[in-house]
Amino acid sequence: FFFATAAMTEAEIVANADVASQDDEEQDLVDPTPSASKKKKKRLKKKKRITDGLGTATSKDKATDKDTEGQQPDSPFPNSSETMKGEKVEKEGSKVKKENIKEAKDHPHTSDSDDVPCLFNDLGVAPWLCRTLDELKMTVPTDIQKLAIPLIMEGKNVCGNARTGSGKTAAFALPIIQHLSKDPYGIFALVITPTRELALQISHAFTSFGQSFRIRQAVLIGGMNGVGQQKTMLKRPHVVTSTPGRLLDFLEGYSGPEPFKKLKYFVLDEADRLLAEAFLPDIERVLVHLPTNRQSLLFSATLTKELKDPSSAVLRKISDQPVVLADANKGDETLYSTAKNLQERYVWIPEMLKLSYLHHLLSSDVLQANSVMVFCSSCKETEFVRLTLQILGLPVLSISGYQMQIRRFQNLGRFKAGMARILVATDVASRGLDIPTVDVVVNYEPPTEAKEYVHRVGRTARAGRGGLAITFVTPPDVAKVQEIEHVIGHQLMEYEVDEEAATADLDTVTRAQLEAWRSYKTSFEANETRIKKIKSAKSEEVDKDRSIDVEQPSMKRVKLLKRTK
Repeated sequence: FFFATAAMTEAEIVANADVASQDDEEQDLVDPTPSASKKKKKRLKKKKRITDGLGTATSKDKATDKDTEGQQPDSPFPNSSETMKGEKVEKEGSKVKKENIKEAKDHPHTSDSDDVPCLFNDLGVAPWLCRTLDELKMTVPTDIQKLAIPLIMEGKNVCGNARTGSGKTAAFALPIIQHLSKDPYGIFALVITPTRELALQISHAFTSFGQSFRIRQAVLIGGMNGVGQQKTMLKRPHVVTSTPGRLLDFLEGYSGPEPFKKLKYFVLDEADRLLAEAFLPDIERVLVHLPTNRQSLLFSATLTKELKDPSSAVLRKISDQPVVLADANKGDETLYSTAKNLQERYVWIPEMLKLSYLHHLLSSDVLQANSVMVFCSSCKETEFVRLTLQILGLPVLSISGYQMQIRRFQNLGRFKAGMARILVATDVASRGLDIPTVDVVVNYEPPTEAKEYVHRVGRTARAGRGGLAITFVTPPDVAKVQEIEHVIGHQLMEYEVDEEAATADLDTVTRAQLEAWRSYKTSFEANETRIKKIKSAKSEEVDKDRSIDVEQPSMKRVKLLKRTK
């Protein structure tokens, strides 16, 4: 009642002062004499003293407020300290924001309390970039982002480890974009990935995060037109995303290392694979052409023991400076971790009934999934499964090394757009691809390496969403599954399937398999022969022409092969 009365009294005082002032102004218009002008000035001073004194308490009032502060916890009114704090925030605006930023730097970036979540501005992210993240519905940073973003902004070399779907791309893209906005020039950052699809996805992420200013980018990948990529590089892009092979084409051929002399950031996404035997020689050749005063960033969902050791020989090859480990999986005893909200199951199944079981799961309402990814271990099996399901009338697409790169991009785009509910793929689609609609992952064949299982099942249950992973297990696959369970630190639970329902259409599935096999031999066997001929060619001109991907069959390469012969 006291607060309400006080508020009413203040309102009445202001209202009366305004009314009096208005009446006197009307009188001044009637009698515009010097004395009236003096009276007007006095009234204005009096009104100012009245309004200024409304929020000012006497020393006695302050003592009373101090004595009664916090004595009535059940009171519905806010205490005086909170009210004054709120008024201070409203009045001082930008000053308070600066104090908050300074306070965030002095305190840990992670919060133990769920009631006080850590925000991006607490990590030092600029306000304009925070507004962009708000538009993208990214309000609360993930664990890897809390750990990595402050370290990167401090200029340290970082090796980040986190589960699949935890926002590792944003963890290195946001600091790069913020630093780039202060002094934009090209080439500022170089990101290397093991797969072409992942390179294109990372490029799209930079475009989304850097939408506030015109960020220029180049994607250098095989299987695409090399001339167009050369034209893009002439425009001095800010960020270059590439696969190792095509990058070497530019460093050692097309443009040379000159455009990369002022490189500030060097990023290896899926670092464990890039620093393995298959890619390590290419990465070492790339590093020779890059400046030594760069900042190196490495990220992956499955860091090896060498990458977790700051003094390892592998990390010393990447940078002479120390590398700080930002491990979002710290405390997890397993070497490789899957998402916590992922259900992992297996189906014990005879080899001859795998396609029948797969057709049953995908065609019925058993899974109730919007999108499903089916992983196979070879290009041949991938295309055979895709053809069989297609003949059976299911909406299915595929991604494999048998396809031209443009077709792989088209199929991936159609799957993301929901034009097909099923995507059959090799491990080329197992790393980094973010497809939010994927609810279920089916391992039609267990992966050869146990860590690839982590990347496969990481296509679902991303960014806190739930997901289901089902692995088909036949007698020859038992050893592989046991190794997977040892690596991830827990056992797979059995997924029960109605055997009678799964084999009810066995005759139909068998006929579809025979038809798919005939189609496969017609369409892909000749393709396989052409690839073998191209790979066996020893012509120097063919080896130097890196603008055409050796892995992808094309008429252009066949004609070139004939000319060189």
